[in-house]
Amino acid sequence: MEAVAALPRAAVRTDEVSLALVQRGGGRTEWVFTERAANAPPLARMHAGLEAMHACAQLHQSDPDTYWWWLADASLTFLGEELRARRFALVDGMLGPVAIRALRDEVREVRALGRLAASKLAGGRDGNKLTYTHSGVRGDLVGWFDGDEPELWRGGAFNKFLQKIDTMVAQLAEHVPDLVGISTRSKAMVTCYPGNGARYIKHCDNSCDTGRGERCNGRRLTVIMYLNEDWQPTDGGELRLYEPYAPKDKPPVADVQPLLDRLIMFYADYRVPHEVLPAHADRLAITVWYFDREEYAGARERGCSATDMLEQEAIENEIARFENRYGGKAERHRK
Repeated sequence: MEAVAALPRAAVRTDEVSLALVQRGGGRTEWVFTERAANAPPLARMHAGLEAMHACAQLHQSDPDTYWWWLADASLTFLGEELRARRFALVDGMLGPVAIRALRDEVREVRALGRLAASKLAGGRDGNKLTYTHSGVRGDLVGWFDGDEPELWRGGAFNKFLQKIDTMVAQLAEHVPDLVGISTRSKAMVTCYPGNGARYIKHCDNSCDTGRGERCNGRRLTVIMYLNEDWQPTDGGELRLYEPYAPKDKPPVADVQPLLDRLIMFYADYRVPHEVLPAHADRLAITVWYFDREEYAGARERGCSATDMLEQEAIENEIARFENRYGGKAERHRK
């Protein structure tokens, strides 16, 4: 087993068999293991070449605001290798300690202002079809922002972050053929999984096979930045990644710990099924989707009534399936 470096900050008791009694929200306590299970998926790590590039930047005390080490040719090469080989890639320490905490503080303020609401599922290719909420399927709070909300992002950290990831993806396209068609992106989705066991079951961000399929929505690349300082394994909320089209008995590919200043990018379609494991502490993140030009245009053009009816039926079937599996009733939201 892989030992946890320190006991959970909320531990009120421990015993001699790697268990800790952890205080949860509302005064609830729970015994948890302080060692990672032997059969757990491996923990995802940044490419060794990227680790070296980051270490070099730190050694030279480079200013993260002026020297973007992750944009160097070597770094982009390593990122491209990871995406092609593993379908996902990590960048740790992208923004640096000052910028990432400024970004986290802005996001915390947005949440405190009540600008995040219960997330909605489905919506179809264009987002205008039936949507629904079901806490057993997805329990996070979300808000959509493009940076043109000056009353929210007063310090400028949010807009600087968007500029940096836009630049990274544009430059990375020169190293990854599947990204050449990217021409636009979504608004940024700010999410908070409150520490009450909120999760998001296994899914793909795009019901599509590399641009092929009747339900393609145009999303080609998912990019997530985590904002969780002092995260510990007992906090949960890891992103679990799976092989595409894998049978149920095949183990997951990796778990991604939602650490402060950790960025992950992965293909949004069927190549990377994933889920968010139950979170027992607040889990903050920013997600952006980058769209392939041709696939996105095709998704918008296929808005014929027959296809819309099929999509509506598929969403209703999905709701029925989740209600049967997780109990409770989904709340429907019609445009």
